[in-house]
Amino acid sequence: MQPLLLQLERGRIKWNKNDKNAVRLVALGYANLLITRITGLTPGQILWRSKLMGVRRSDYRNGTSRLAQYVVNRTLEYTDKEIANRIRAVEGKINWDITHRLLLK
Repeated sequence: MQPLLLQLERGRIKWNKNDKNAVRLVALGYANLLITRITGLTPGQILWRSKLMGVRRSDYRNGTSRLAQYVVNRTLEYTDKEIANRIRAVEGKINWDITHRLLLK
């Protein structure tokens, strides 16, 4: 068996753009298939890098990570505005239809 230091040196990662992107995509809950396609890393490499950084997909999917909470809050803000706009548009259309029907009588 080799000394621990040699084992660690062999397992060291020189972090490049693809490695960092892989960890970011794991933090966003994306699947290995997509991450592999984007970064060229194998599923094992993706798992190892995310494990080293302490990033778990389940944290995002369960909404317990800060990133997940940020995305949810932003999404709710956006959808609130969109829903309000659609309600105004529908109300305007309903009012126009009612007025138009009354004028035609």
